[in-house]
Amino acid sequence: YNWDQWAQKTVPVPMVTGHEFVGTVADFGAAVTEYKIGQRVSGEGHIVCGHCRNCRAGRGHLCRNTLGVGVNRPGAFGEYLAIPQHNVVPIPDDV
Repeated sequence: YNWDQWAQKTVPVPMVTGHEFVGTVADFGAAVTEYKIGQRVSGEGHIVCGHCRNCRAGRGHLCRNTLGVGVNRPGAFGEYLAIPQHNVVPIPDDV
């Protein structure tokens, strides 16, 4: 909502925004074994590289290559959202 200097420099236009989300698994790649179609999930919106010094040391929150869902990669206001499986957070059935 605030198209300030940071946003103008960071967010490519056009961009589907939205960084908080909940939904159901619609599809996944062959290597994914932890989830099932229709399962309710949310997820972590900071996509880290996994290869830099900080990521390898378990400090992904300091990754300089972080991409943000809805900031510099397509966001959650779209019909579908693709994120790495390690960013997916299952929602228990009783929630």
